[in-house]
Parts: sequence; structure tokens; C-alpha cells
Amino acid sequence: MEDNGKFIEGIYKYCTKNSLLVIGKGGMITRINCPFRVQVTTSITGYPVGCILYVESVDISEDLKLLYLIHQVAYPYYKFIILL
Repeated sequence: MEDNGKFIEGIYKYCTKNSLLVIGKGGMITRINCPFRVQVTTSITGYPVGCILYVESVDISEDLKLLYLIHQVAYPYYKFIILL
């Protein structure tokens, strides 16, 4: 876990909790600023599939998983698709 902590520190040198870097068509890197819209793809507590929500901020768990903070609750990114 200590190595993960150093890795996370390194990430935050280039990224913030208020945006997300994504690779778009053609391999271009784009920054998406919070809040951004997502759609639920896998049912989560309180939100059915298809529900549209706003990501307030992003974070990284201790085991290096990307998390979306929605209504002050952290959810794994793979339960959503980003809506642009």
C-alpha cells in the first residue's frame, strides 16, 4: 500500500479532484471539468439504470480505483458512462 500512496501522490502532481483526463477519438487527451454528467449503467443504491447524475469530484481509492463522488458518496467509475 505504501507504493500505492506514492503513486497517488504522483498522479495529483498532474491531476486534480475537480477534473478528469480522458482519451477521445483520435487519441487526443481531453480534460473534463466537474461537474460532468454521467448515466448509471449498473444499478447502484438509490439510482436505477439510466438515471443521469452529476459527478461533483473524482478521487482514487487506496487500491488505485477511480471513484466518482456523487452527492458526497464515492462510486466506482465503471458503473457509469460519461455524457458529453
